Amino acid sequence: MVTHHLKEAFDRLNLTHMAAVYDHHAEEASKDSISYLEFLDKLLWAEIDAKRERTTTTNLKLAKFPYIKAIDSFDFDFQPSANQRKINELKTLAFVERSENVVFLGPPGVGNYVKSYVM
Repeated sequence: MVTHHLKEAFDRLNLTHMAAVYDHHAEEASKDSISYLEFLDKLLWAEIDAKRERTTTTNLKLAKFPYIKAIDSFDFDFQPSANQRKINELKTLAFVERSENVVFLGPPGVGNYVKSYVM
């Protein structure tokens, strides 16, 4: 009865991911004897992460990029002159916290102009 009531509340509040993962998290909470607050924290963050993922997916579709390139798919074997350590450091976005700029430079015709870039 309570589970049905909760799922109805999830639907009314549009917590679609929470409704989908509630049973799993409830079972895990029971097995691991976690507190009510930890259980609620896990449920809420699962919903937040799912909403962020849906928003990102929707925004990328609406942007109508001709193609999507992620930094994780960068082929260091194809471009051995690229400094893999520096590229991986850029993935941390620490330069944003330090208020630094990042500029990629190269000679004409080598593809250093990127139309769509997702990090």
